[in-house]
Amino acid sequence: MVDDKPKIKYFMSNDIVFKMLLMRNEYMLKRIICMSIGIDMEDINSIEILNPEIMGDNENDKLNRLDILLELNNKEKINIEMQNSNEHNFAQRIEFYLSRVYINSLKKSENYSILNKIYGIYFINYNDENYNDAFSKISECDTMNRKTTKSIKEKIIFNLTKIDEMKKYGFSKEEMDILKFIKSKKESEISDMSLSNKRIEEAMRQLEEINADDELKKAIYYRERYNYDMNTAISEAVEEKEKELQKKDVKLKNTQKELKSTKNVLSQKDKELKSTKDNLSKKDEELKSTKDTLSILIKTLQETGKSIEEISLVTNMDISDIKSILNKKS
Repeated sequence: MVDDKPKIKYFMSNDIVFKMLLMRNEYMLKRIICMSIGIDMEDINSIEILNPEIMGDNENDKLNRLDILLELNNKEKINIEMQNSNEHNFAQRIEFYLSRVYINSLKKSENYSILNKIYGIYFINYNDENYNDAFSKISECDTMNRKTTKSIKEKIIFNLTKIDEMKKYGFSKEEMDILKFIKSKKESEISDMSLSNKRIEEAMRQLEEINADDELKKAIYYRERYNYDMNTAISEAVEEKEKELQKKDVKLKNTQKELKSTKNVLSQKDKELKSTKDNLSKKDEELKSTKDTLSILIKTLQETGKSIEEISLVTNMDISDIKSILNKKS
């Protein structure tokens, strides 16, 4: 009877499996390096993996970094990593880590001129707004030496969520098969690929061996639980932050409404004040006109021979006010 039970539960999207398989499969590791940094397989004489450790012996041990740090025969260092979930700090973290690798490449008392280039090769399997392209290279040049534009660091990003778009970058069929193998989470899919590709067949066999290793499966289980806990904590923190921002947004909108209402009230008050000033100005003009008319009347009565007392009786004004008007020069 044929055993139809799947032999593969954990795929290369798992960072432990990713690192474990690439340490076992030198050909695939070399292919990834060559397709990333643009060199030929013949250019690689030797590869030394500088951090072969995977994890501690139990779930309480500190988790080691599950990337691959290696050194080529020309002393250039390469950091390779699988990132399967969005931790919202990937761009900052890889920049920090590559810088640290670069700094640690120089021993005490050694001259800076001997520093060699470092590469970061990253496979991301989620939507990342920082890396929207299917494939991208980001170079950083040596700005200290103005006579050269020698690149000291280079980040190569494979966005596996857009794997179908990678054909336009000129990758060969074998390289595309490797990328599909890295992304795939279906045993039937990689099994079909292995029928026409001996290299994928070998990688699939190694993947089966990793999945059959009880100690590795235990480590993978702890790692996935750790990732789940981390992602849950991150999601909860993001959700809490979003709620906080929503509250602030509501508060801001209420404040804006209050400011708008206050502005409308002030605008209305300003209109009322302007109207009052216009009315006062009009009243002032009317009063001035009345005073002018009264002044003419008093002077006319005086010219007709009326006494101040008689003018007072006619106008109903105080004698002192009448005298004040008469004493004013025309």
